[in-house]
Amino acid sequence: MARLNVSLAVRTAARALSGGPIVTARHIPRALRSTFGSVETLDGWNGETASYARARADGAPPLFVKYRRALDFDARAFARFQRETLYLRAFAPRVDVPHAALLHAASDDATRKAHVVLRDLTDETRGWGDLDERERLAKLPHFTAIVARLHGAWAGHAALSEHPTFPWAPVKVAEKARAALARVPAFGVPSDIEAAAKRLRAPNALETLLSAPTIATMTHGDLHFGQVLFSERGAYLVDYQHAGVAPLGFDLAHLLGLRLSLVERRALEDEVLAAYARALEPFGVKPDLHAELRVGAILNFVAMWRRSAREPSETFRNLLVRAGVLLHDVGVTT
Repeated sequence: MARLNVSLAVRTAARALSGGPIVTARHIPRALRSTFGSVETLDGWNGETASYARARADGAPPLFVKYRRALDFDARAFARFQRETLYLRAFAPRVDVPHAALLHAASDDATRKAHVVLRDLTDETRGWGDLDERERLAKLPHFTAIVARLHGAWAGHAALSEHPTFPWAPVKVAEKARAALARVPAFGVPSDIEAAAKRLRAPNALETLLSAPTIATMTHGDLHFGQVLFSERGAYLVDYQHAGVAPLGFDLAHLLGLRLSLVERRALEDEVLAAYARALEPFGVKPDLHAELRVGAILNFVAMWRRSAREPSETFRNLLVRAGVLLHDVGVTT
């Protein structure tokens, strides 16, 4: 494996120098220079799954660059990068959901490298972490409104069928979910979480539960408060690495069940859901939010079980426990 990575690293460097995707903020590939002219990197940093840089170019808006690190060859992370590029290039322009516009993209299947260049919103927006408690309460309706805008705009949209994750097929999803739940996470799980998984593995249980009436739409896939940036004019929804077709309850359950503590969820859940339902009304979309949350809770539980089995860690164990609590609270395992 080490020899393979060295070989890939050499190929990556060669392709970057000849015009391939960005692999370091210190070197701007030929393709970007030909698109934007002189490009100056302002700052750069590494995140958990990608690297980032801010840059400026002659005659162009401020640039935000997201790219794969030179020595990162993870296939799943590369696939997520490609999914985000696909959404930003082929789908985002078709609906009126404010986002950081895609200005340039490149990828290389051989080295699993890719970058996207977006309009940099840093100087004109603030993130959730920049807001105090009073400001967060004031911005909560803006957050729910843009999530509803994504779901409402794509519900029933003709182009939804062009996405590779279309259609939402409960029976096929149930088959894959049952296979995932057969793998036990290496660190072990609490007895009540194992009991929930056993109940879902029962014959026809998942097929019945996932076939409940829901509204399939384009979902964000990793929804939390940090994915929305706020400006004086409104809000922007960002980071589409997990975007795909699913019941809208997937996003709601992910936000409420996994991204909030139990105390936070019980304090905010009713307000978030009520504001979300109101924001959907102009689109003529009227979901059964209880049914949506039940299906969304199952999908998130399976996703966290699968992730915990693949990447055992305390973080995913805690998220799995939160997903299990949500399953109980929405009546799936009671």
